[in-house]
Amino acid sequence: MRKFCPVCMVERPGLSRICSKCSADLVPLPVPSDCSRGDRKAKYREARKAEGLTQVSAWVPEHVAADFAILAEVLRRNRNLTWGPLKDLDSGKLVSASKRLTGPKS
Repeated sequence: MRKFCPVCMVERPGLSRICSKCSADLVPLPVPSDCSRGDRKAKYREARKAEGLTQVSAWVPEHVAADFAILAEVLRRNRNLTWGPLKDLDSGKLVSASKRLTGPKS
């Protein structure tokens, strides 16, 4: 913890409670708040919203996390693209993502 001598107007290092120069009681210095970080995050989010983007969080299998990051970046840079077929790792075939999501029709 940092301490300050109100008489000498100097920061005093160490664990002492009394100033070594004037014998005054040392006062703990307040810890600076990290509010500027929150302000930067808010500005960043507002800038992305102004670009027409939205933040999405998702839980994905670990082996496809890098692919998701690449897909998100490509879609962000190229607004005319959309995601499409997926590859089945067992069969090697391409499958429709929307059909897998909704399931087979009855």
